[in-house]
Amino acid sequence: MLEIMRADDTIGMLGPRLQDPDGTPQISCFRYRTPISEFLTAAGTGILDRWFGRWVVPLKVYEEQVEPPWVSFACVMIRDRVVESTGPMDDLYFMYFEDIDYARQVRAQGWRIVHDPSAQVIHLRGGTSSVKKAIKERQRIPGYYFESRSRYFAKYYGGAAGVLLTNAMWSCGRAISALRELIGNKKPHTSLREARDNWINWLRPFTPPTPQKGGEL
Repeated sequence: MLEIMRADDTIGMLGPRLQDPDGTPQISCFRYRTPISEFLTAAGTGILDRWFGRWVVPLKVYEEQVEPPWVSFACVMIRDRVVESTGPMDDLYFMYFEDIDYARQVRAQGWRIVHDPSAQVIHLRGGTSSVKKAIKERQRIPGYYFESRSRYFAKYYGGAAGVLLTNAMWSCGRAISALRELIGNKKPHTSLREARDNWINWLRPFTPPTPQKGGEL
């Protein structure tokens, strides 16, 4: 990664290919999260993902160097001049969404964000948070995730109104997936109380989260 950065001083941020211990590649590149992407995530319907493919957040696994909108911060190299020009990451995020937020700021400063799969890093997913496990097992997601979500969408999509729009889009998507579950051709995929937790946090996008006992909300 250092060799790649030294060879091209226009690269401000570099992400490697993330992979499982057995070498299976993980998705490491993403599009921005938007109200439409929240609709698609909640709908969980393949035909909608194909129709609105330009808003699907995960990108494919690449075999060549590319410039995605943002890369996973599980492992990332950031040039010192990027931090000098952009400033530090927003510490009002407790966890989640701080990576996409910072990538948007870095791009706004004119820096390139690059993913290069020739650099490969083993990523033990879910090692620092229970969020991924909760999503996988359809359990309730910790509150700090929703506070970070609200902060991100408020910051980039119009304040509290942007969070309201995002939640409305998510709810529309959830109505579609719920209908499919009702008629029997789709397994549930949303987490426990996810709709409720989206809405109870929509008016708190700029409130610093306060971890409760055990470090989670």
